[in-house]
Amino acid sequence: QEGLFAQHLLMQADEGWEGWASDAKAAEFLNNPFMNNTCRIASGYLGSLLARQRPTWDFSAKEANLDSVGLYALWLLMESNMTLQKLVLRGNSVGKQYEDSAGLAKMFATSTALTSLDLSQNCLGALKRTTVGLRQLSRGLSTSKSITELDLSSNELWPDGVRSICNALRQCTAMLRVDLSYNHPGRETALADLLRVHTNLQRL
Repeated sequence: QEGLFAQHLLMQADEGWEGWASDAKAAEFLNNPFMNNTCRIASGYLGSLLARQRPTWDFSAKEANLDSVGLYALWLLMESNMTLQKLVLRGNSVGKQYEDSAGLAKMFATSTALTSLDLSQNCLGALKRTTVGLRQLSRGLSTSKSITELDLSSNELWPDGVRSICNALRQCTAMLRVDLSYNHPGRETALADLLRVHTNLQRL
């Protein structure tokens, strides 16, 4: 039944699905735990079709916030998403769940059309609680060749987190603007080193 529903959604999305007409409706779909398997089956193919309908997804408004179920479903739709250009996840508690690091890492590596990502006011610093959480996120970020604008402000990264992110950003040759404000970097030298190595950066 879930396979048939996924097939139905693919056909709907190809024509312009009403259930994805706004960010609030999209959040309602993603936050529904009964839709998780559907998103797993259709994955990035469905995500690409939905992004063709709306190339910008903004889940920052209160009525469009994603819970842990919704974030997990989103990571499924973002894997090999070839269409989405801008994603705003400001204030969605990204990093609270371990699965977020794996989801973000896959998104960085496979969402080749994504140019703008807003992850501000989340809790990515909490990923340091696990052995591989922040490391997995940073490795994924280092593979991104499409993102030009990244907002990681207010994520409680502290010096260790800032160092990990800056080292990853060295490999992001397309990156132009990065916001790492309000992360308590202290005297972390990786910030200055990033500016020396990454000559394409316009703003940090």
